[in-house]
Amino acid sequence: MTAPTASTPSTSRCSALFLPLSYFTCLLLWSSLPLPAGCGRLADRSGTAGGTRAVARSGALGLFGAGVAAVGGFTLTAVVTHGLGAAGAGVFFEAFALFTILAAIGTAGADTGLLYTATRSRALGRVAELRRVMAVAFGPVVLAATVLAVSLYAAAPGLAGLLMDEAHRDQGADQLALLAPFLVCAITGLVAVQATRGFGGLRIYVGLQQLALPLGRVALVAAVLAFGARGLAVPLAWAIPLLLTCPLALWALYGQLRRTERALLPASAPARPVREIAREFWSYAAGRGFAQAFTQSIVWFDVIIVGAMRSAHEAGIYAAASRFVTTGTLAMQAMRLAIQPQVGAALAVGDKRRAEDLYRVSTQWITASSWPLYLVLATFGPQVLRVFGEEFADGADALSVLSVAMLLNLATGNVNTVLLMAGKSRWTAVNTVVALVVNIGLNLLLVPGHGIVGAAIAWSASIVCEQLMGMYEVRVLLALRGHGRGFAVSAAMAALVFGGGGLALRLALGTDLWVLALYLALAVPLYAAALWRFRTVLELPALLSAVGRRRPGRHARTTG
Repeated sequence: MTAPTASTPSTSRCSALFLPLSYFTCLLLWSSLPLPAGCGRLADRSGTAGGTRAVARSGALGLFGAGVAAVGGFTLTAVVTHGLGAAGAGVFFEAFALFTILAAIGTAGADTGLLYTATRSRALGRVAELRRVMAVAFGPVVLAATVLAVSLYAAAPGLAGLLMDEAHRDQGADQLALLAPFLVCAITGLVAVQATRGFGGLRIYVGLQQLALPLGRVALVAAVLAFGARGLAVPLAWAIPLLLTCPLALWALYGQLRRTERALLPASAPARPVREIAREFWSYAAGRGFAQAFTQSIVWFDVIIVGAMRSAHEAGIYAAASRFVTTGTLAMQAMRLAIQPQVGAALAVGDKRRAEDLYRVSTQWITASSWPLYLVLATFGPQVLRVFGEEFADGADALSVLSVAMLLNLATGNVNTVLLMAGKSRWTAVNTVVALVVNIGLNLLLVPGHGIVGAAIAWSASIVCEQLMGMYEVRVLLALRGHGRGFAVSAAMAALVFGGGGLALRLALGTDLWVLALYLALAVPLYAAALWRFRTVLELPALLSAVGRRRPGRHARTTG
């Protein structure tokens, strides 16, 4: 690969930062662009148009929140890598990875279980059961969170000795012990804030989980590093915002419950016995709990195994490269937040056609908005990684491997969301277990000899495995189609403009900064023109009109 020659390191980093920030900015502007009157709208099939426009409105809010959260997470990574270097960042991200996996284990699927149950209870007239559902969910979760926190604190030295290289074990043990008590707030708060979505609306979730938490972390960590503090001050600054968001989420959820009961309780069916509710709730949630734990393990196990089998330095580089990969899924996250309750409600009343249309349209929007970023990352990884520092350009090959795998991930859309809202949490659990086995096996096989590229291959293989299994289940077993002409057009446009064009320029001119700038200058307007040309096929007017025509007071408010 050709190294940059015409730019200083600081100029290169600033220029590389333009790519992710411009991507987020374009998505946010796209979600709020007004559409002139008279433009087409999504065809109304079985009442789907109104539902899809509602998805677009919710998707715009979710996209805004996901965009801010993604920028916050990306900025936090840049702040940490510049402040601590690759090795110091590696220790921090290894501790963060283990914390995240334990938090997923502690939720035990109760977050998705409450979203699913609250949505169904409101749709089926069972509001009288909601208080019992809350008790059934939060009791075991709080107990599990406490046990995990105590266990992590006690086992911190042993875990650091097992998972971190010898030079950084004491530092890692101190960080794990410091983070342990915050597990209770992280787990309880996540369950509560996810449950608010089951009562309709995204404002609480976006405000707490996607704005307050990530922005608070960036502000505190940046302040700590600016004042020259290191060591335990960084993970402490990262964890402190949990002390605010957790009680606020619980308070907001209780308020939603009270308002829903006042409005719908008189017409509700009688509540069933607690034992029956608990059996039904945990039968669904347990499968999702396993799936969540395994999903987070797949995402973060690579960082841990690289640190254990290679070095904290390489773990830091790999964690930074993977931040690009996870950050780029913000459009998928936004659509997931938008369609999840509506797909659940449609399937609850047997309206499979509406659920299929919501899934199909969201998939083509995800592909149109997200494939370009990953094609840029795959072809110009060395330049974009320099935003974290010169030493992080060594992760370019791993980033290219992961970016290609993410193209398939995005092409399947929110397949797991459809499975979950169809009540198939056990299917997702099985898929995730298989993917985790593939991930762990390939990591143990490839990381010792191939380092972070081996870790990237292992993660990519697990992504492909899980998504293909999910697609088979949705398409064949549930008989729901998630792809149509719009998907084929969006994928072809992105592949030709950003994939073919980027590869041609890289082969002809290299990966210097000026080549990346030329590439973006040519590809972005060409792709925008292609989107406009095929806007009807892609059903973009439904997205734009839903946001552009929204006015205060024109739509009924949703709770939360």
